[in-house]
Amino acid sequence: MSPDTRFLQQTHWRPAILGLLILAGMFGLASTSGCAPGGCTTKGDTKALIGGTYAAVDHTGAPLESTQLLGKYQLLFFGFTSCPDICPSGLTNMSTALDLLGSDAAQFQPVFVSIDPARDTPTVMTEYLSNFHESFIGLTGTDEQIAHLAKTYRVYYARSSTSAPDDPHYNMDHSSIIYVMDCDGHYIKHFTHSTNAQSLAAELRAML
Repeated sequence: MSPDTRFLQQTHWRPAILGLLILAGMFGLASTSGCAPGGCTTKGDTKALIGGTYAAVDHTGAPLESTQLLGKYQLLFFGFTSCPDICPSGLTNMSTALDLLGSDAAQFQPVFVSIDPARDTPTVMTEYLSNFHESFIGLTGTDEQIAHLAKTYRVYYARSSTSAPDDPHYNMDHSSIIYVMDCDGHYIKHFTHSTNAQSLAAELRAML
């Protein structure tokens, strides 16, 4: 079974499958080379149609531009704080991987992007992220900002069809991918939320 086949089988929502097939054609191969002091050693693919500029609100309530995150490797995961299992699992694996990296973790910036900005206010995001690695930045914002950000990363999300329209405890369907971007915001590779912390840490360390 190929890695791409396993990746698709680990996707939890059928509407995301078409998008992931499109992603497979968009992703290019990253290359490792030297770079200017303070930059990333592993360079992403400048032609991959993943990532780009955006504006959001961070978990402290401050406005944030995507350019503010440049200068480190970025680990981005899209989800929501009311997520029952996928999001906690993915964020825990990311957090443990960063712990395993020790001092090298400082070269990575983990980012949790909410696809449920109506409920995920900065206060809610701050409380939620206190359960994970201290270096996490949480992003929320207006519906338009989040829609643009998700489109920039080709992320699928939608309110679950199994939730009643007036249910305040509604669920959200969404892609469950951990994106790795280089210091200039270019795509390097991706992992599923279920990638174990040891494997994730080893892959991240190999980029340094």
